[in-house]
Parts: sequence; structure tokens; C-alpha cells
Amino acid sequence: MPNRERVEDRQISRTLGQVQQNITRVKNRIRRFLDVHGLNGGLKAGAWSDTDYRGLTGYKLPESLRIYLDVYLQELDFFQAAKKQLREALQALFRKERYATAVRITGHRLADRDPVDAGMGRYAAVPDGQTHRIVA
Repeated sequence: MPNRERVEDRQISRTLGQVQQNITRVKNRIRRFLDVHGLNGGLKAGAWSDTDYRGLTGYKLPESLRIYLDVYLQELDFFQAAKKQLREALQALFRKERYATAVRITGHRLADRDPVDAGMGRYAAVPDGQTHRIVA
């Protein structure tokens, strides 16, 4: 049974996954909002980058619709800031000795950009520059 410290560590990883799901949901809501109101005509088709979403702040809309889009964009900003904070916390965890042991055993360094379950579960590792999922 994991000790209290490991349980708390795992919560960071779980929360990061939930935040990423919320980011996806908000992005889908924004795209659907624009589609429903016929406002996506001059916008880029296909996948959008974060820059594309930020560009919507200057998008001309009627005031009644502007309020809704601003709420979605504020929500997106909040979740993206939370994601950054959680990733930093996760990276700090893996500098601790208890997780450095797992890295020494596998011979891999932990990826900075991939989700990591801080504990006995899965984590991402990067051997020779390629991403692999490893079950610890």
C-alpha cells in the first residue's frame, strides 16, 4: 500500500489528466460555438494551435456573443495555466530520490512533455530521443 506521500504525488498526475480533459472540452466548446453561430467562415480549418485560440480575443462579434466567447477563452486560459503549474510540480517530484531510482533502473530519463503517473503506475520515458511508455 502506498504511503501518504505517494498518494499525494499521484494526485498531481491525476489532476493533470483531468485538467487536460477540461482543456480539450473547452476547445471543443469554442469550435462548436463558432460553428453553431456561423462564425467560423474565415477561420482556419483543421487542428488549431494555442495561438489560434488566443487570436479569437480580437475576433469581431456581436456583444451578446462576445460575452460567451470571452468566458470560454478565460476558462481555457485558466486550465492552461493550471496545466503548466501541475507539470512544473510533476517535474519537481521526479527530481526527488524516490523517483530517481526508477530512472536509474530503466536507464531512461523522464520526459518533460509527457504525462507521468507519479508512483507505481505508468510513466513516459525518452530513450535516445524517442518517446516510449513503460509500465513500472
